[in-house]
Amino acid sequence: MPNGRSPVPQVMLLVGGLVVAYVGLTFLVGGVVNVRRNLAFDREGVPVDAVILRTEARSRPSRPGGYGSGGSTMRVVYYRYRAPDGVHEGSANPPREVGAKLGAGDTIKVTYLPSQPGESRFGGSSSFPALLVCAGAVLSLVGIGLIVKGASYFRRAGQQASE
Repeated sequence: MPNGRSPVPQVMLLVGGLVVAYVGLTFLVGGVVNVRRNLAFDREGVPVDAVILRTEARSRPSRPGGYGSGGSTMRVVYYRYRAPDGVHEGSANPPREVGAKLGAGDTIKVTYLPSQPGESRFGGSSSFPALLVCAGAVLSLVGIGLIVKGASYFRRAGQQASE
């Protein structure tokens, strides 16, 4: 123990750093995958007409336990479209003002990928994947910083032991 200090805070820094770095890398990888998917839709996507099969309103509670008032309603739209290899179905969560106007039998524009005709998207690109990439990068850097800070204690302890 350098300077007679307990190693517990440094161990906590190491463990916390590992957890934060893991979460950050998970966000980073998930964000990159979704950014690549959005780019594929933007570059290669083929727009087609799709027919809405049905819509569902799903309520989201305001709190994780589902208690309390103030939750919101999310509309899920289920649709069917035709691609060169056959008929495919998909679903989407349109913005509230759009979803409220849609009903069974309505026609909407969706985009599918020629390389994967079963993959479709209703609406345009989302900025959410880019947010995931940014959050993942920040969390990863913070986690690495915590790991380095925690590991410095053990480097000093090793140096003092060898003296």
